[in-house]
Amino acid sequence: MNQTQIISAIVVVLIGAVIILWYRTSRQSPYEAAKESMAYQSGPIRHAELPASLIEKIQKLKETFAEIYPVTHEEWLDGFKRDANPEREIAIWEYMASAYTQFLKTGNFDTDARGEIFGVLLTRSSTTDLEPLISNLEYLNENQARSLLSLYEAGPQPITINNAQSDSSSNP
Repeated sequence: MNQTQIISAIVVVLIGAVIILWYRTSRQSPYEAAKESMAYQSGPIRHAELPASLIEKIQKLKETFAEIYPVTHEEWLDGFKRDANPEREIAIWEYMASAYTQFLKTGNFDTDARGEIFGVLLTRSSTTDLEPLISNLEYLNENQARSLLSLYEAGPQPITINNAQSDSSSNP
């Protein structure tokens, strides 16, 4: 093989690898995507303990999303202990839970569709750009998606990531 053929072979292999990686990530379940994003968002524990009222709310969220977001109670607690404002974050999840349970009453949705519903709500919680949410759906049609999104009553809450310097100077 000459140098041009070797370079061409390497390029083909790299393109194939990129396509495989793209396919794997594009087929990722909403649970896997959320779990993966949590790994990037993990920061220090900001609250050693959470009030009993918040723990009760977290338990309800865990029960609501158990089928499509199967994380342990400890993982739920750990995530909210790391939030600068767990009350605000729990409120966002409560909006999602409300829309989720209301929407499920409108039809008979299998696990895959429920996962997509969860993914739409999770994405909607941080953006108002609805078209990408609606255009890439596999289990919901456009009317269903718009109906689901109309049930989500909170405004978008973009994720904020603090650097270590601002973490040490902020009051949890």
